[in-house]
Amino acid sequence: MLNEKKFLKSNGINDKITIEHLTALWALNECALGGIVHAFKLPFTVFFVGGISELLITLIALSSQKIFLKILKH
Repeated sequence: MLNEKKFLKSNGINDKITIEHLTALWALNECALGGIVHAFKLPFTVFFVGGISELLITLIALSSQKIFLKILKH
């Protein structure tokens, strides 16, 4: 089992890198996956693209100290 305090423990430099990587993955999801789903005209686009985006936004929020400001910034 993961200890919640250890899992959410913050150390500035790694948090910044993690947030940048998650933001890049979020942008890639919106562009690439959204484009592919749109090109093939697949139904339920919002469930695939939106669901993954919500997951990535949640991970950004968990890995930052100032949750609201980080999400608005990115």
